[in-house]
Amino acid sequence: MPDSDYGRRLPLAAQVLFGALLAGTALYVVPTLVLSGAIVTAVVAAVVWLGGTGALWYLYRRDLRWAARRLADERDAHRLYRTLIEHGAEAHVVVRSDGAVAYASPNLTALLGVDPDGLDERGGLIDLVRHADRRRALEAFARVRRSRGATAALEVGIWHPDGSIGHLDVHAANLVDSPEVRGILVTVRDITPRKTIETEIQHLAYYDALTGLANRRFLFEQGANVLSQARRRGTGVAVLYVDLDRFKEVNEVLGHDRGDQLLRQVAACLREDMREADIVARVGGDEFALVLPDVEDAAAAGRIADRLLRGLPDRLERDGAGVTVAASVGVAVFPEDGDGIEALLKAADLAMYRAKTEGAGVQFHRPGLRAAFLAQRRMEKELREALDHHEFRLHYQPVFELGTGAMAGAEALARWRHVSRGLVGPDEFVGLAERSGLIRSLDRWVIGRAIRQRASAVAWGGWVSVNLSPLSLADPGLPDYIRSALEEADLPPDALVLELPEGAVLAGHGTEDIVGRLTGTGAGLALDDFGVVGASPALLRSLPIDILELHGDLVAGIGAPEIEQLLRATIALTHETGARVLAKGVETEAQLAWLRDAGCDFAQGYATGEPVPLETLAAGRGGRVRQVAGD
Repeated sequence: MPDSDYGRRLPLAAQVLFGALLAGTALYVVPTLVLSGAIVTAVVAAVVWLGGTGALWYLYRRDLRWAARRLADERDAHRLYRTLIEHGAEAHVVVRSDGAVAYASPNLTALLGVDPDGLDERGGLIDLVRHADRRRALEAFARVRRSRGATAALEVGIWHPDGSIGHLDVHAANLVDSPEVRGILVTVRDITPRKTIETEIQHLAYYDALTGLANRRFLFEQGANVLSQARRRGTGVAVLYVDLDRFKEVNEVLGHDRGDQLLRQVAACLREDMREADIVARVGGDEFALVLPDVEDAAAAGRIADRLLRGLPDRLERDGAGVTVAASVGVAVFPEDGDGIEALLKAADLAMYRAKTEGAGVQFHRPGLRAAFLAQRRMEKELREALDHHEFRLHYQPVFELGTGAMAGAEALARWRHVSRGLVGPDEFVGLAERSGLIRSLDRWVIGRAIRQRASAVAWGGWVSVNLSPLSLADPGLPDYIRSALEEADLPPDALVLELPEGAVLAGHGTEDIVGRLTGTGAGLALDDFGVVGASPALLRSLPIDILELHGDLVAGIGAPEIEQLLRATIALTHETGARVLAKGVETEAQLAWLRDAGCDFAQGYATGEPVPLETLAAGRGGRVRQVAGD
């Protein structure tokens, strides 16, 4: 019989009939379904005995189309829900209380790469979870299983059947009391793309994008941890601060792409040479920092730094870097030089700056370095002001021809007329100018001033030579500047000689192009400081060099048979190329005599004439002509 809810929806007469029927007075009830096309109609006929008054016939008819529509809607909704479940971004698994899989949505295959029907054989979902996350996942599932209505949410890593790693967002809900579920509903969503992006962001936060080394943030955080462990264990820690020498030349001559490649190669060398526990970080453009735990003392740290410096050029050559590079290293040790990572890095940085200033390769931190550093910074500020306020002067050291004793030319040497210190020589400020990036401005000032003064000194018949620093040699605008200065002063180009540093020319760094452009100015070219890095005179055959300038250390070795033999061979080979030889740093008459006998063309040094102002040189009082000529 229809329930009470259904009865209340019937007309009043029908409700009376139903009441009679329920009282047992109905004699006959005929339920009938009448089908007419797509219409379903329910017809109920009943006879109710009313005692002496007779019988009541009742005929009730109701259209059941609304019920059919409701049933169809429910079937459509079920199909829609099933489609969403099977093709949605989330997969659903129902696990019984005993751990068996009662249901797994078909899209589990696309999501996890496994057959839903084989989950039980694989050990269920937990078998897919990586070992690092498995214990946490088991504990979360156990909590949900113990309490009805309990939920848990977590992220886990999984192994796909192909060996790749994925990441899932997992939500579990205990629905054992739900008659439709009767188990634990586990919903999983693939979050691998999101985790990949998060990993990349995390990597960028702690690692250098160019070299792959740790960055400053990683260095400070992990370095602090290393120091904490060292305090507990009573062990030492060394911090090395590494700066590449003259890296700016590589960028300016060969381009930033080549510079970036060199940085990557240096980073690879540093990683290769260090232990797994060591921290290797890039902290600046061409600056690196190393934190080395379990280092006994400063001496042990120094040995590591020396090994690093000695091995770096060889490893770069092995890797095909094609660039000769050196480095300066500062060393600080814990706890002597600092108690925190920031203090140790500052101490190592100061030591590195000292190493670069002195060309020492490796320097240890010591008291007083900070004061020296601040003094250098003050001097750098004064140097900038000196350029702006025209505080520089030129002195000229004469160059004499050994065969005739005549002055062949003079080298222009800058002097700084310091406000409080008086006349300051180039040894005290040229290195600072190179480190501070002022050397190009200084070199251009010297070139322009020397050209103008040479043009104004009518009685001076020889050339004027100017030293070029390696950084100026990398200046692409220098040839045009020289050409313009010569034209403005109306000075013949051959009255100017440009002295090129042997080390920069030998190192390459793209100098062939700039040397060719300097040749195009018409000025003479001299290879300066020959003998410092052991270049062969045969190098002159590949470069348009007019003069080979022997370094003073070679000249000082005159008297030693092996040095004299080397000098004679160098002079002979240089003459074969058509170039001439200038001996620098000549200090004694004996050296002059030997050089003249060996066929050397020119001499320069305190034995022939010290640097003097232009007025003195032009008046012919700048040298000792008779000594040079051998009279």
